[in-house]
Amino acid sequence: MRFSAKICKSSTLNTWFAFGVKSANVLFFLPLIFSTFSTAESELWLLFSIFLTLQNVADFGFYNTFVRNISYAFSGATSLNIEDSRNSASGKPNLILLRKVVGTMNVVYTYVTFFIFLLGACGTYFVWDRFVELRNVTPYFASWVIVVFGTTINFGGRIFSNVLYGFNFVYLVRRWEGIFAIFSIATNIFVLLVFESFLLLTLSYQFWIVVNVIRNRILVNRISNRIYSSIVNYNFDKPTFSFIWPLAWKSGLSSLASTGVLSLSGIWYSTLDGADDLGSYLFTTKLLDSIRTFCKAPFYSKIPLISQLRSKKRHSDWFGVIFKGISIGNYLFLGSVVVLSFFGPLIFDYIGSSVAFPSTFLWLGLSLGYFFHINGAYHTHIYMSSNKVNSHINDLVSGLIFAITAFFTVRQMGSNGFVYAELIAYGLFYLWFALFFSRKLVNVGFLKLLFVTLAIPSLCLFVLIYFKFL
Repeated sequence: MRFSAKICKSSTLNTWFAFGVKSANVLFFLPLIFSTFSTAESELWLLFSIFLTLQNVADFGFYNTFVRNISYAFSGATSLNIEDSRNSASGKPNLILLRKVVGTMNVVYTYVTFFIFLLGACGTYFVWDRFVELRNVTPYFASWVIVVFGTTINFGGRIFSNVLYGFNFVYLVRRWEGIFAIFSIATNIFVLLVFESFLLLTLSYQFWIVVNVIRNRILVNRISNRIYSSIVNYNFDKPTFSFIWPLAWKSGLSSLASTGVLSLSGIWYSTLDGADDLGSYLFTTKLLDSIRTFCKAPFYSKIPLISQLRSKKRHSDWFGVIFKGISIGNYLFLGSVVVLSFFGPLIFDYIGSSVAFPSTFLWLGLSLGYFFHINGAYHTHIYMSSNKVNSHINDLVSGLIFAITAFFTVRQMGSNGFVYAELIAYGLFYLWFALFFSRKLVNVGFLKLLFVTLAIPSLCLFVLIYFKFL
């Protein structure tokens, strides 16, 4: 394969491209919002973003589960139980198994999409007081309605992206995602600077989300060598669902206790009196979410491949992909935190943002907490490549620790209380629970993986924190 073609078909590079553009959206677009809109409007925009994130929680874990099992069937597995010694992957798609998985997925997503719509409608209760504070309720309520419908359409469109990811066309989806994101950012900036309208900006933002769904619908038909047209159906296969459901609900509970708790903490904080630094806290979490999304690309873009290598029992290749992905991701995260620690405040002062760059304690404390959480998630996915799920236990316990700690500390310390909640929940429990189980699968090379990907970056973060507080 020619070098240029190899680059074009690199799932990691194309994922970086897509996530890099989205991260730039946070780094450059959000500060423009802060300098254009009032503090109250900026905080409302961030709250809208939280509700967009919550759709991943309402997925009930079906996204990861269906992608993983489509990948198994596409690699030729004779059954979804890949740890069965009688199960072997031929490398040729198992169309019968694919029809069962895809048909079941389509039916499930029809019902879950309707639930997403109801969830958005009920969410009006939590943002209504913010509308009232802005006096003219109509444009902000109309913006919320647009967000609810856009989110519903986006969620229903996951049936197309799930198939594309399961077929290991990650590079294609991410490439087009990045290209469309550039047009989206350009359009959004134009609308923001020319019209300075919260409603029109929301409309522009959601328009491109719907366009992405249409694009994936076209892609899945054009690039699968007519495989998709031969397997697409809406027939619910009960045995397939019976196998997938225990895996899905565990992943769903895991998502609720991790992403859900972190997102809901921002909504809860917005309801407290004296939450004067709400905008700063929401921006910090949004920025760290973007950095995390960008930095996990080398590993997460390879999850379908990791699943296929595991099903084919190619342990050496499986470990190599894991080691490379986590190493690159962690050092990218470390570099991003270091750069923003020194230049972030200067950027915000330059643009005259209505929301200040977070304090050193909040920024570095949450960065360390996110680092622990990211690495716990890496090792959880290592264990899940065996099509076994234990993340619900880890996330539920750590989520409860975070929620209980935050409940007591935030009331006394403001947003700084979230720092202690994250460090205790994810640094003292979540990470070590995940490491305990991934060690059983990795076995040979585990200490090397731990030293290079976790110990060295952690030490660098502690050194940064030490010097910043001197």
